[in-house]
Amino acid sequence: MAANQPGWYKDPWGLASVRWWDGFQWTPHTSTTPASMGTAYTGDIAAAHSTAVRMSKWARIAIFVFAAYLLLEAVSEMFAGGMLRSVFHQMQVNAQDGTNTAPNMTSFGGSFALSAITGLLELAMIPLAVFFLIWQYNSAKVARGLGYPSRLSPGLGVGSWFIPIVSLWFPHWALSDLLPPDHPYRRKAVAAWWAYVLNPVLLLATVLFSLDSVGAALIPLAASACLIVVAVKLGSECFDAVQADHRDKLSALTSPAPAHNQYNPWNSY
Repeated sequence: MAANQPGWYKDPWGLASVRWWDGFQWTPHTSTTPASMGTAYTGDIAAAHSTAVRMSKWARIAIFVFAAYLLLEAVSEMFAGGMLRSVFHQMQVNAQDGTNTAPNMTSFGGSFALSAITGLLELAMIPLAVFFLIWQYNSAKVARGLGYPSRLSPGLGVGSWFIPIVSLWFPHWALSDLLPPDHPYRRKAVAAWWAYVLNPVLLLATVLFSLDSVGAALIPLAASACLIVVAVKLGSECFDAVQADHRDKLSALTSPAPAHNQYNPWNSY
């Protein structure tokens, strides 16, 4: 076959949408991106990926800080329930004795301090959440540019975190669709999401159990801690998988740099 101009052409083996012809032979570089995609559009994807990479450090920190917040929130709620139980007990004693003594709150200093720390951590989560959503939005743009099917637009994927009811599964769709449909880490993303969604149920159980005894509250608290660990471990692995997948696919898409044309080397002999 005579040497032909390098470029992206329809994959002759049908294994991908387009394959890179280096001027002499077909290379392993493939893409699901249509062959009509120009270099300007490729640049848009690269720009979105660049922004996602800049945000990735803070997005990763957000995952761990949010996990720490959930754990502290559970412990704080457990102590808050114990404090309510103690106050109710003192009020019952006062009612039986016919006294009007104010409940003793001096022993609850640790609970107040823990609540204050939890509140500060919640404030720290605000900018970190913004960085994470910026990362998600730009990663979604990259995934769409790479031709991955998506159930939500990048904007709706970010906004779905704040929509009641649908926030129970829409964000999971948005995050899962950052990976190609056949990627093995999509299953881990499902497990990580369920570990996250079930945590508020255990938080409520921790509060209710703490009204009975601290010992009883330790059961759902321990289960909540286990789910948080699972969510963080699997979530961070999926996060790394998205970063690696997008980096590798963009590397194949832009290096060697594509020369946009519609010429088919198979037609020249």
